[in-house]
Amino acid sequence: MENDIDAVIKTAAHTHIPHNRHRPLNVLSSLPSSKEKLRAGIKERIRHLAGAYISLATFIDDDEVAFMERNPKSKKTKAIYMRVIKDIEKAETELRKFRLME
Repeated sequence: MENDIDAVIKTAAHTHIPHNRHRPLNVLSSLPSSKEKLRAGIKERIRHLAGAYISLATFIDDDEVAFMERNPKSKKTKAIYMRVIKDIEKAETELRKFRLME
């Protein structure tokens, strides 16, 4: 995730948005690439971020991981796995409902 933040900051530092009150629209020549390629790149970054968001559900307490490694067939281990699966599904649902533009 830190790489994504760094990528956004780097892109923002090299992005020029003209502020000309007599020309409220931006000229294509100011873009570093075609609009089509930029759209595709942004969508890919959003997909990557969504995957990272969902993967956060797989991070659990260190003590739980140690317990699971010592007791792979216990009911508690199964319960932890079920909780993680539920958290993954919750994150997926949140992203489906997430509106990028309010």
